[in-house]
Amino acid sequence: MHLLKRMVSPIYEAYRHLADVRKSAKLYNIDELIELIMTKSTNNKKKIRFSHYSESTWNTIRSVVESFLEEDSCDVLVVLARNDENMRRQVIESGARYILFGDYDIKLDSPDVLLISHTRDDLFKKEDRLYVNYVVVLSIALIHYFDSIEEFISVVKGSYGDLNPNYHIYDKLMYTELKKKGVYGDKLVCMGNPKYDGIFESMNSEYSNPLWMKMSGKKVILYAPDHGVQYGYIAEDFSFEIYARQIFEYFVINKEVGLIFRPHKTFIEEMLIHKYWTRESIDKFRNIINSTENIIWDDNDTYDGAYSICDAIITDCHCGIVCSALPTNKPIGVLYKNHDIAPISEKLTLCQYEIYTNEDLYAFLDNVRNGFDPKLKLRKEINKECVCNFDGMNGRRIRDYILEKINND
Repeated sequence: MHLLKRMVSPIYEAYRHLADVRKSAKLYNIDELIELIMTKSTNNKKKIRFSHYSESTWNTIRSVVESFLEEDSCDVLVVLARNDENMRRQVIESGARYILFGDYDIKLDSPDVLLISHTRDDLFKKEDRLYVNYVVVLSIALIHYFDSIEEFISVVKGSYGDLNPNYHIYDKLMYTELKKKGVYGDKLVCMGNPKYDGIFESMNSEYSNPLWMKMSGKKVILYAPDHGVQYGYIAEDFSFEIYARQIFEYFVINKEVGLIFRPHKTFIEEMLIHKYWTRESIDKFRNIINSTENIIWDDNDTYDGAYSICDAIITDCHCGIVCSALPTNKPIGVLYKNHDIAPISEKLTLCQYEIYTNEDLYAFLDNVRNGFDPKLKLRKEINKECVCNFDGMNGRRIRDYILEKINND
């Protein structure tokens, strides 16, 4: 009997161990828990989903995310295009939940609303449309960015056109251009862009940053170059190689005025990817800039803080800043490489200062120092024609519009 037990016992132990493994499999099955939470935790709330495609464009959806979070009837989830630390931080700071796109199952989730904002957001495909009730485009575009409005229309069609969005929300300038082209029909909606909410909040509050205290008492210019660098190619509407040295030299010499240098995050990525700059050289440059008495490197998520303390803005001719800075009423200097480059908007050009040469640049900087801004009145008038609302409430307006549509369906 003892011998039999010795023979059977290993077999029994092996079987018991296998049974324990099978039992404990549920303990380790995190996918089952994810499915449980996604399907059971919303308690019949409206499922509002945001596609967050790029760190630099969070300001387009932030105030809308936060507005939906105020609604007890809504369950808010942000879908991140990639596992990016800064993108995760942005969502966490808003108080919203997030999920990585690779982990998101739209068929399982079946959201009521999916909001897309980025011009090149192609994450969701035609077949995904079966599982979402409403697709709303809340575009980042204050201007069309490309050589023509037709090219813009073509690009967004290739990105998310197959989703057949229910609504396309744009601010006045883009709404007018798209309306003239007859696209989207009654799906095209004119409503304020949420980017302006963050700008409004900063303009109406004290921006405190110990490093920036050195700007106190100075006239301050924001230099915000766009992006457009590839290996062996620099975009025609990007002028960093033409004007950067002269701009920095001006502030090295004239220490009584201040410079906020805010390079586009994509520009920094391009310089690293194509090995024009190294991470070490960028960090060194940033540290040197921040150690000066009148220059700051601004690497905040948005330009909101810089807008609030600067007296004027310099940017590239096809950068969205040519429109986003409009309601600040501050003079905007627009950099061109040459006269062959068409302005992004003839209307905006009327109230801005075009810079084609170093002489134009120095004249603009000197005028800012002296408080000379002859286009201020015209800029205020054009602002009314191009910007729907500048009161910090665009996020709530868009939330209320969407809820009205889905609740009355």
